[in-house]
Amino acid sequence: MQRIFLGLSIPSAVKSQLISLQGGIPGANWVDPENYHITLKFIGEVDEITKEDIAESLDDLSFPTFQINLQGIDIFSRGNDPHHLWVKPNPEEPLLKLNSKIENHLQNHLNLKKDTHKFTPHLTIAKLKNSNLNKVGQFIQWHNLFKSITFDITEYTLFQSLLTPNGAVYKPLDIFSLDAPQ
Repeated sequence: MQRIFLGLSIPSAVKSQLISLQGGIPGANWVDPENYHITLKFIGEVDEITKEDIAESLDDLSFPTFQINLQGIDIFSRGNDPHHLWVKPNPEEPLLKLNSKIENHLQNHLNLKKDTHKFTPHLTIAKLKNSNLNKVGQFIQWHNLFKSITFDITEYTLFQSLLTPNGAVYKPLDIFSLDAPQ
């Protein structure tokens, strides 16, 4: 069984910009820049045959290329307990449409269940454990004007998520090209 998801890789120049944000929050576990990505769909544990069926099916998916940047910072939290610090893709609309197209495609072609959670496009930069909410709030205020360079989205990747004692490692398995704009 393999734990897999579909996501967008991040260009090196943008990774360099994101690295500059690391620091200033006690208890933050900063994501390794090699693991920076924007998840399009988490699929979960699948066998080799299902993984191959997913990859083969996605070869037929058509979606135009687009551009985004990363702009602003936010958190996911449970009440007053922040657990993920992330940057926002801008604009969100092409990511929402691509997610929806992938969800519908995989459900129609392979009968994979759609995700019941609301899709929130994001790039996690830190996982927070026992981090002070005030410190996190200060960090967001100091860095909320963050804006990356604009970059092209011309493909998305099928990743394997390998869980290790030092955290997850994401291994690219297959790459799917988007269509040139019409």
